[in-house]
Amino acid sequence: MTRPQTRYAYNDGVAIAYQVVGSEGPDLLFVPGSVTHLEHHWEEPRVRRFLTRLAGFSRLIMMDPRGLGLSDRLTEPPTMQERVGDLLAVLDAAESEHATRFGNADTGPPCIAAVVEHPERASGLILCGTYARAEWSEDYPYGWKEEDWASFVEYVKNDWGTVERMDRQAPSLEGDEAFRQWFTTLERASARAPVPSCCSAR
Repeated sequence: MTRPQTRYAYNDGVAIAYQVVGSEGPDLLFVPGSVTHLEHHWEEPRVRRFLTRLAGFSRLIMMDPRGLGLSDRLTEPPTMQERVGDLLAVLDAAESEHATRFGNADTGPPCIAAVVEHPERASGLILCGTYARAEWSEDYPYGWKEEDWASFVEYVKNDWGTVERMDRQAPSLEGDEAFRQWFTTLERASARAPVPSCCSAR
């Protein structure tokens, strides 16, 4: 499969990069997490195979969330309503009346919100490695506490785009030099430190 063309949808003047793969099957909107770059994804054989499998049973629509990858860079974290609006803008640009949302990591909450707020545009919801909310609370003990956020900020400032945390991010591929180079390039291409703004939206 050749790399699909990157196009842009617009939500209140913010450009959101997206790609469409295939024309058969139900629409599936895949929204990668905070380490994303639509065109660089296709350079890694495992990721390419994953995306090709998704496109094998759907009309696959992919997007870079605002602030990340090929979408417009930001100076402030986006609100939940802006992120939901971005999903709808991409669906409109791709001429999709309704689609299943596939949220990963920090894109799970906006995918959930988009389905709840606009059920008429949703065929289904897929959640992978994500959460209901990011911050810890007494009724949600799975979220991050202040010390977790502080540790993440230090990582972004000091080690973004390096292999320093490869043992946590992809331990089985830690010794694969080609993957290490691809992943560290992906981090740098997805967001320039100290941004990743979408992760900062709690």
